[in-house]
Amino acid sequence: MKSKTLLTISAVSIYVITIGLIAKSIKEDFDGYNNRQTYGYFRFCSDDTEKYSDDYLLNEFNKSKSANGLKYNNIIIYRGYPLCGAMEFIHPNDNITSENRPYEFYRGSIYIKHEQFNFRRYCLEKSEYEIDGWKVMICNQDEKIHKVFHFFAISISIVIFGLTLAAHIYFKELRDFHGKCAIALVANQILTYILSTCIDLYDFFYDDDEGEILYRILQISVMHTLIWITVMMVHSLLIFINYKNRTTAPLSFSTYAVLVVAFIGLSAIILLTPVFRFGYITLYTACLIISILNIVFVLITAFIVFALSRHPTYSIQARYHYERKLFCTTVKLALIFLVTWIIKFITNHSPFNLMMFITVDSMMLITAITICIILLGRKNVKTLIFEKYRGIKNVEEK
Repeated sequence: MKSKTLLTISAVSIYVITIGLIAKSIKEDFDGYNNRQTYGYFRFCSDDTEKYSDDYLLNEFNKSKSANGLKYNNIIIYRGYPLCGAMEFIHPNDNITSENRPYEFYRGSIYIKHEQFNFRRYCLEKSEYEIDGWKVMICNQDEKIHKVFHFFAISISIVIFGLTLAAHIYFKELRDFHGKCAIALVANQILTYILSTCIDLYDFFYDDDEGEILYRILQISVMHTLIWITVMMVHSLLIFINYKNRTTAPLSFSTYAVLVVAFIGLSAIILLTPVFRFGYITLYTACLIISILNIVFVLITAFIVFALSRHPTYSIQARYHYERKLFCTTVKLALIFLVTWIIKFITNHSPFNLMMFITVDSMMLITAITICIILLGRKNVKTLIFEKYRGIKNVEEK
């Protein structure tokens, strides 16, 4: 019991330290950036190019900054199709011009030197002036529909995950090794969905500390989900490798938990490295490597399971059928996450429109429902609930 307590304290401590390092690093980055005030970007789209001339944009932008005593004369305005533009205010000594700063517009964003700024499309007509700066609202006729559907899908998904988590915590029959992994995985999915919603509320989450911290934690959360699936894969593989040797037991859940936390902590530190500013390379590379390893684990385990099924001594054992069912459950979880991530990757690299957002949100809801069915399908939850209710009723009658 003491060792488990120490492992739990160690795991929580690593998470707290990791999040603290992320917050501290990002705070220092933004403080340094704000102190320099070398350059910045503002993105807009408008159908009226005559009214919204370069002079008009410059005057309106400086008008919004006048309360702070700031005035930017060194501004380059990029324009592109469809009637979109971006303003870049620079330091006078930077010697940057539109000729030596190539740009292009794609998917509602501007790319300057292959670096993307602002993933959303903005509209000048819906702008709001604030003391702290020029706040620009999203310019999209379908935005209200998207937000309503998004919060509906997210809310239902979190409720489904919450019920799944509650069932695993309440019924001890579900708290075997895979059940404990399921608790960690589902809890992490709830965190991921909440973070996604919080980030969606930030129109400028690349420009403030809180939004950037949330985005970094979201990256770690996505990787965390994949790692727990890997743990379940490895556990099944070790069980079937040592199936004939009953004295050899796989690693305990606590040991796996510490290893997972250590790996996530290391990944978080790598994400803080300046060269991986947005973490795309690190995140995608790590997820790709882990996915390839999962495929290898599945193939090896499937081969061993098939070999055991051909042996009459083992194929009739209840333990064999139980472990095989758990392995199949893990494979199903891996497949549903794989399909979800592939669809999300495709939609993220498609033009921004209402159907793209609805597709992503629908997949999040479908994923929640499918995971709930897969995890609770390991046991007859309906029977467990009935037996629990009958036991409580008998106690009350006595």
